[in-house]
Amino acid sequence: MFKRKIMDEILKWEDSLKIKKRALVVKGLRQVGKTTIVKQYCEKNTIMSFISTL
Repeated sequence: MFKRKIMDEILKWEDSLKIKKRALVVKGLRQVGKTTIVKQYCEKNTIMSFISTL
């Protein structure tokens, strides 16, 4: 699996949680890997939980 630029943005979001609790909303076109990247992040950081809506 290759590194995606969005992972850097997710890590910035994680750092901002120290200041204020915020939800992560991932928007984008269909089938570009939004769910995959969030699942990868959640696997690496077991503290977070993954919620998917259809």
